[in-house]
Amino acid sequence: MLDELATLVQVVATASSFYMVATPYETIKKIHTQKSTGNVSVFPYVCMLLSSSMWLLYSILLQNFFPLIFTNVVYLTCVVGYLAVYYTNSSSKKILQRYFAVEGSFIFCVYIYAAATSTPKTKLIQTIGTIAIVCSAILVTSPLSAIVDVLKTKSVANLPRKLIAAMWLQSVAWFLTGLLRNDPYIMYPNLVNVGISTLQLMFFVVYPSTSTAISHLSSNDLDKVGLLAAEDAMDAALHATSDIK
Repeated sequence: MLDELATLVQVVATASSFYMVATPYETIKKIHTQKSTGNVSVFPYVCMLLSSSMWLLYSILLQNFFPLIFTNVVYLTCVVGYLAVYYTNSSSKKILQRYFAVEGSFIFCVYIYAAATSTPKTKLIQTIGTIAIVCSAILVTSPLSAIVDVLKTKSVANLPRKLIAAMWLQSVAWFLTGLLRNDPYIMYPNLVNVGISTLQLMFFVVYPSTSTAISHLSSNDLDKVGLLAAEDAMDAALHATSDIK
């Protein structure tokens, strides 16, 4: 019974991760169609690449094909595809090349270190797990900034409910996966994500009426707090925090 429960949790974790990494597709498709990146920032996607690369290495060291290696390979492949489309249609290729060079060098060095070091495997896994958590922790500030916006405007207009709900489900599933595997490097970062996404979902109960909450604000005020901005930026930020696994 416990084995069946563990399998179910891992399948849910994998499926929810695939849903999260698939949702930027419409944004990337728009970039491809319009032949321009517009105001879409590359930063969340670059961070997704860095974080997922570290979690893939961690998964490889654990020698766990499903769900860890399988999920991270698919996730990383999608992110590389998104960045390829972004780069092709960007007018700032030289800047992107510098970003990719720095990030690629860091990833390469970490992978070489993992392959060549004489450090005991248990210690190596702990080191790479810590690096992966640090890379992912940088991204947690994005949803936290959205929470500040909600408190300022008393409105949930800037929060994508379905995406946050999916993030909550994914984080719970990966937390349970870490719990079942007794793996603190998977368990605790996802527990943080569960807390953040739970707080965001609670705002939909506290501030149910968006129109009432913002009716007194001018268009300039709305723009200052991000309520007139495209949801793409918020979606990308949430995607970036979701690859902690």
